[in-house]
Amino acid sequence: MKVVTAEEMRRIDRITIEERGVPSLQLMEKAGRAVAELTIKEFSPWNVAIITGKGNNAGDGFVAARYLWERDVTVFLYMLAGRDELKGDALTNYERLPEDINQIRIDESNVSRLAEELKNDDCIIDALLGTGIKGEVTGLFARVIEAINNSKRPVVAVDIPSGLYADDTYFEGKCVDAHLTITMGLPKLGMVIHPGVAYCGRMRVAPLDFPDELLNSHQWKHNLLLAKEVRSFFPERPANSNKKTFGYVLICAGSPGMTGAAILSAKSATRSGAGLIYVAVPQNCLHPIEAQLIDPVKIPVPDVDAGYFTPASFDALKELLPRIDAVAIGPGISQHPETKKFVHLLLEKITDKPIVIDADGLNALAGETERIKKHKSPLILTPHPGQMARLLGGDATPEYVQRNRIKIARQFATEHNVVLVLKGYRTVVAAPDGEIWINPTGNTGLAKGGSGDILTGLIVGFLAQKIEPIKAALIGVYIHGFSAEVAAKRLTERAMTPEDVVNLLPQTFFSLVNYDDDPRLSPK
Repeated sequence: MKVVTAEEMRRIDRITIEERGVPSLQLMEKAGRAVAELTIKEFSPWNVAIITGKGNNAGDGFVAARYLWERDVTVFLYMLAGRDELKGDALTNYERLPEDINQIRIDESNVSRLAEELKNDDCIIDALLGTGIKGEVTGLFARVIEAINNSKRPVVAVDIPSGLYADDTYFEGKCVDAHLTITMGLPKLGMVIHPGVAYCGRMRVAPLDFPDELLNSHQWKHNLLLAKEVRSFFPERPANSNKKTFGYVLICAGSPGMTGAAILSAKSATRSGAGLIYVAVPQNCLHPIEAQLIDPVKIPVPDVDAGYFTPASFDALKELLPRIDAVAIGPGISQHPETKKFVHLLLEKITDKPIVIDADGLNALAGETERIKKHKSPLILTPHPGQMARLLGGDATPEYVQRNRIKIARQFATEHNVVLVLKGYRTVVAAPDGEIWINPTGNTGLAKGGSGDILTGLIVGFLAQKIEPIKAALIGVYIHGFSAEVAAKRLTERAMTPEDVVNLLPQTFFSLVNYDDDPRLSPK
């Protein structure tokens, strides 16, 4: 699903009205009606408070008030702007209001009582501010937002919670905390990323009369990843297949004390549907991995200091490499100086097959990202914010990365011609052409060591099945997060482990294939 900024949504509005001939009043009518109908469906209210400002957001609120009144819902209209401040379609719809709708003008003299008055209503419709705000909300509007939040009543936000930014600017201000957001046309970018997503509650999209080809245009470069899209990326599994049909994977992983990373990545690659998994490990780390892995083929390679990859490790893989379809390097390999040389050698020598680089594979490239730019075959990088900061170098910190996730992911992906998977809450996936996807799946159960190794295994497994790199990354992040949600339902986010996530991958795939658009909600 496409996601837009405020400016992009204004362009869609303008083209729809000026070039496609759809009257703006018609759009507002459908928006307000959608708000009223979804409010009734979700909350079945007897009485509703609608809080309005003076722009088109307020106009949507006036239309909703009219439809609710027609459905015998008692409406209390709290207005921060009088009739003389309204204009255009908002004024037109204000004048269409039935005379017996209760209207209360809110100003500094009575705003302190608003929260108590709102507690008497079954729910609140927030039609105060729309997508065009810049900077933090202050003054009377800020006090009204506080009153809405302090009322503890269910809140329906019109288009976007008032106060929230519609773009990817990191949000720190005052904002309505909605239970349900009914957004018009397309979701707004600030609603689907951290921290804005937390203020939106459940999100419903009202398409109105915007042309489908305009809503789905390739000129909008942000996307919210959905189950139906992920399903469409799955490779076919012909009945006459053999293991080579689904690809051979090589994973280079492990070091003393970190053999679990190799085990988790290999298990998840096996669950991805790939045909054969090879796991290259330092020879002194072989025994614990042999005890845990049955399906993958284990390849002990020469090591240094009793368990670390070395450039000589690569020599042991030369005869195998022509058979391999995709490579992963990094899980648990350490930052040993010889291991860093191994990573550089692998990138130098493997130029004809896709590679996933994770964990200490990324750390080995910190300060040497020119190696990434020069590489000829597709690369997928999967950093967490700390690793991303190290790749950026200079004064970059994890905090800086977290506040600029989309900008950083896009810039790095385009400059280095890679697919970048910036992990964390609402993982961001950036393509080399600047396209961005935001993944909605996952939970705090993934905030545990080993979770990233599972993602590496999934992505390289899909790469081996001849899926293009961006699609392999998108399937991987969605399935990874979805499996965490399945695990949490059984085991809780607190108690679940990365191994639980791997073990529940089969159920996750089954659910994704056999359930409707959002497999977490509605069975076929």
